[in-house]
Amino acid sequence: MFESTELLWSLCHEYGQRLAQAYSYVELLEHLLVERAATPPQDSLLIQLGESRLFLNDLRGEFRTWRYTFFYQTPDSRRMVSTKSDVEMALDHFRDMRTRHLELLIQFSEFFQELPRPRAEITNVPTGDLWDKVISALMGLIDFDRNGVTH
Repeated sequence: MFESTELLWSLCHEYGQRLAQAYSYVELLEHLLVERAATPPQDSLLIQLGESRLFLNDLRGEFRTWRYTFFYQTPDSRRMVSTKSDVEMALDHFRDMRTRHLELLIQFSEFFQELPRPRAEITNVPTGDLWDKVISALMGLIDFDRNGVTH
C-alpha cells in the first residue's frame, strides 16, 4: 500500500467520525432540552437546533455520497479504491468537498455560538457539558487537517 492510500483511508475514517460525533451531540442536545427543561424550551432554540442537526446531516450526506462515489471501488463491494489514479481522484474530490465544508462549518460555528445557551443543569452529562462538546466538535471539524494535507 502506498502513502496516498493510507492518507485517503485516514482522511475518510477521521472525517466521517468527526461529522458523526458533531451530529450526535446536536441530536442529544435537542433531546436533553426537551426532556430536562422545567418549562417548555424556547421554540426558537429547538427550531435552530433542529436546523443545526439538518445542516450537519446534509454535510454527512455529501460525505457519504463522496465515499460511495470515490472511496469505494463500487458501492456494493465496499472495497477501498487501490489504483494510484483512483486514489488521487478520491483525494482530489475529498479536498474539494472539504474546502466547501470548511467554509460552511466556519459560518455554522459562528451561528451556533450566537444561540442562547441553555442552563448548565440541562446540558450537563456525565462526561461534561454537552453545549461545550458541540462547540468542541465543531472546532474539531474546522481544525481538521490543520497540517494542510488536504489543501
